[in-house]
Amino acid sequence: MIDVYDNLIGSDLSDNIENNILNDTFPFFYRNITVDQNHYDDLKYKKDIKDGPQLTHNFCNHNSISNHFNVVEPLINEMIKILNYNKLITFTRIKANLKMNNNNLNKDFYNTPHIDKSEDYTNVENAALYFVNNTDGDMFFFNNIEDQKVIKRVSPKKGRFIIFKNNLYHSGQHPIDSKVRCTINFNF
Repeated sequence: MIDVYDNLIGSDLSDNIENNILNDTFPFFYRNITVDQNHYDDLKYKKDIKDGPQLTHNFCNHNSISNHFNVVEPLINEMIKILNYNKLITFTRIKANLKMNNNNLNKDFYNTPHIDKSEDYTNVENAALYFVNNTDGDMFFFNNIEDQKVIKRVSPKKGRFIIFKNNLYHSGQHPIDSKVRCTINFNF
């Protein structure tokens, strides 16, 4: 299951999210690579994997809530309402990822494929990705990481949501043409 939704929220809300996150004062934290080091070390020699640094901000990680949670709260409320989630949803993690331009790559390279389900997320059923800005840097989805066969590729578009099963291998891509690529990842 990989569902793509465009224009679920109004432009005022998507502009507000972009302006609140992509500014000089929003607190991002540096990560040398997009996944944990052991996972990267296992896969770094595979064809087309080109990982790199990114900046992150955890809005919510289990019981820890950021002082900036109010930035994503309206987005969460709209997502629940518009997607008709009638059951109670528990978010285990909501995280912003900011990737900087790397024009040394090509459009077929991607970061290290991974799944969002781990021991910490054993009850997680779904994941969602929200594109904060118009940029390049596709999302890639795979059945497995052994053969790296791409089953779906989704281009970024401001306001676009992708909903998928958390145990599906996926990977982002650093932008080549744009300055930055910002997403918000949801595990619920």
